[in-house]
Amino acid sequence: MKKIIIALAIVAASMTALSCDRYDDGRPPKVVRELFADMFPSAKDVEWEAEMGYWKVSFETGTGASRVDSEAWYNEMGEWVRTETDRFPSSLPEEIKAIITSSEYASAMIDDVNYVQTPSEEYYQFELTVAGASIYINVYSDGRITPAKFEW
Repeated sequence: MKKIIIALAIVAASMTALSCDRYDDGRPPKVVRELFADMFPSAKDVEWEAEMGYWKVSFETGTGASRVDSEAWYNEMGEWVRTETDRFPSSLPEEIKAIITSSEYASAMIDDVNYVQTPSEEYYQFELTVAGASIYINVYSDGRITPAKFEW
C-alpha cells in the first residue's frame, strides 16, 4: 500500500512538472510579449496561441459599447506581422462604404469586416454572402478591391 501511495505521489509530481513545462513552452518568447505590450498597452483578456509558425494573440481593447476584439500576429523573432480588428459595418469610414456601394458587391450581405494592418499595407477584409456563397474581398482606401475568394 505504501508503494502505491509513493507511486501516485510520483505520478502527481510528474504531471505537475509536465504541465509547467507545457505552460512555459506554450508562451511566446519574451521579445514577442514585450512588443505586444508596447503596441497594445490597454489590451485585456489576452490569449496566446501558436499557429502556422507564428504567435497569434487574441485580445480586447475598450469597454462597453466601445469594446473591440482584435488579433495580432508575431513571428518567432518578435517582429509584428499583422493585426486584425473587428469592425461593425456601420463604423466603416465613408470612403470604404462608398467603394463597396459602387462596386459589384453593393447588393451583397456583409457577414463580417476586419480592419487589417501589416507593416506594408492597410485594408478592410470583408466576408460577404453572394448568391448563397461566402466570399472574401479586401478593400483598400484607394478604391482597389481584390479578386473574390469563394468558400462553399
